[in-house]
Amino acid sequence: MRTVALTGGIGSGKSAVAAFLSSEGVPVFDCDAAAKAVYDEDPALVSRLEGRLGLRLRLDDGSFDRKVLAEAVFSSPESLAAVEDEVLPVVLEKLNAWKASLDSPLAVVESATILSKPLFDGSYDSAVLVDAPERLRLERALLRGGIAGEDILRRIRTQSFDRSKIDAVITNDSSMEVLRDRAFSVFASLVKKV
Repeated sequence: MRTVALTGGIGSGKSAVAAFLSSEGVPVFDCDAAAKAVYDEDPALVSRLEGRLGLRLRLDDGSFDRKVLAEAVFSSPESLAAVEDEVLPVVLEKLNAWKASLDSPLAVVESATILSKPLFDGSYDSAVLVDAPERLRLERALLRGGIAGEDILRRIRTQSFDRSKIDAVITNDSSMEVLRDRAFSVFASLVKKV
């Protein structure tokens, strides 16, 4: 089985490419969704994070406060490192269990940060970057709502990708149909290399 890391920054269209592939029966593991689930599944992890960050990470009803965590990790490299120390090993464990359960020639791991996390080295065979001009990324992220424009721009400008680890780039600067065609073309060529 060939495992492909699918990456890209906020508003790039990475999730759209993952949805196209999934609709064709390609197994897709969403690292962001797996990480979000960890907070809901493991109250002890949330308690450890509260201790490490010195923050209250629960709302009055006891549910996890994602907004407080997001503000902490995007404003402090130390907070981000603390969160990753706790969460990434759990996500990698889930990823490995998922891969072990598959019977497929291709599996896709969707993650904005996988290439910059040494812990995940060896968990994929190749990497595909979905990229788009900054203006389009900002417009798309604003349409989703929930994040202010200046925060989106800060995220866009702090996200970088090690091009030496990338095997193919899908440029998302046109319609969804064009993006779909480009995605299938890139992934078809990767499957041929198996």
